[in-house]
Amino acid sequence: MNIKLSTITIILMSIIVLTGCGNDYKWDTDNTSPLEGKYETRNVSLDLTREEKVLALKSKTQNFFYSNYVPGLSLSVIFDDNSTFNVAYGCAKLRDDVEKSAILNYESGPNANCEEKLLPTHRFKIGSLTKTTVARTILDIDDNAEFDFDINDPITKHLPKRILDMGNLSGITVKNLLHHTSGLPNVDYKPRTAEDMIRVLLKKKKLFKPGQTYRYTNSNFVFLGQIIEHVTGSKYWQVEVNKRIAESIGKDNSFIFPEPQNPNWLETRATAWLINKENTLLEGNSSLVIGYDHNKTASTFISLRKTSGADIADAAGSAIASTIDISKWFKGVATNDSHLLTDKYFLENIERINTDTYEDIYIGNPTWNTGSGLFFEQAENVLWHLGNFNGYACSAIYSKNEKVTISACINQSGNLSKLNFDLLSSIYPYRKEFLPKKTSTSH
Repeated sequence: MNIKLSTITIILMSIIVLTGCGNDYKWDTDNTSPLEGKYETRNVSLDLTREEKVLALKSKTQNFFYSNYVPGLSLSVIFDDNSTFNVAYGCAKLRDDVEKSAILNYESGPNANCEEKLLPTHRFKIGSLTKTTVARTILDIDDNAEFDFDINDPITKHLPKRILDMGNLSGITVKNLLHHTSGLPNVDYKPRTAEDMIRVLLKKKKLFKPGQTYRYTNSNFVFLGQIIEHVTGSKYWQVEVNKRIAESIGKDNSFIFPEPQNPNWLETRATAWLINKENTLLEGNSSLVIGYDHNKTASTFISLRKTSGADIADAAGSAIASTIDISKWFKGVATNDSHLLTDKYFLENIERINTDTYEDIYIGNPTWNTGSGLFFEQAENVLWHLGNFNGYACSAIYSKNEKVTISACINQSGNLSKLNFDLLSSIYPYRKEFLPKKTSTSH
């Protein structure tokens, strides 16, 4: 079948910006109060076998791949027994004629359009999934007595003078940044240094008073990157983040952060300038796949691999990784099985969702912002995050009920917010959801 891609949503931001709830940025307590109830226990005797789960994953993934006409899709699943399933469909790089015509032909199979076949080991730009690495680094610093640091501190205590001189940051805490309740406007997506981004956004009017309500903005994490540098004394926040990733999933992981302010970052041998890895981004089974958008005027695909992300999204969305390592990292973040944080700190700050303050609420009931780079879907009992960047889209979830981690990426601008939830339901068709408490009625 020949498909002309005439309409593809072009996402120019590195994340999906979601607005806060309520009128005039006031808490709507009827909307944001937590649900009362319990999770119904599923009948495990009805669970699919491992072979049936794999077949269900393949079927659902192939259906998404073909019906959405994406160049390539990579999937990585870690089951509750730590066994894994990794698969990829389509292309890491399209043939030149396909790129020029923007016509994907699947009649000869999923690899018919490829100059280079996509493998599970290939890397993607993971966009806002970067936030999970930055937030976990901040929490690890907070959990470490070595540093004079507390997430309840005002950010003015942990930023250099050159940043403080740029504008008024009073009243904002580190926790506000983590929870997206700072009131800071979003960053301007033009290539520039983090300091340039901050200088421009501080000239804008704040959206609301710190802590007044919620609004997801990338600027919060640009500031967190600067705080990591100032508190640890590292020249680059990426150094500290890489330390935590290596400690969690091993030194041979695929995570790479492009070098800021280097337009030739992809061709530079020192691309892996922070982690001493071989430059494998241009070729080989672990190279960075080419991301695509659709040029409606010329009716061609636009290759977006060279855009670094470091000069656009900084600590809010510049990381690169494979779906295999995204799943490993996300499972560690969700469960702390890598013991990056102390058990006590993890229980109090992440595992136990705070139902007493509206500060922990993300866009109202039943979805919550844990303040740790993770969102919590109460009805599904799932931790999740998306990651979108020009030409790429990723998603990762961890099911607390089934103890399963699922990560997926495509090399085309898009939205994977629904795919992983569909995959989870396909391998656990009899999974039980949240049962709200019945309210009594008076007569």
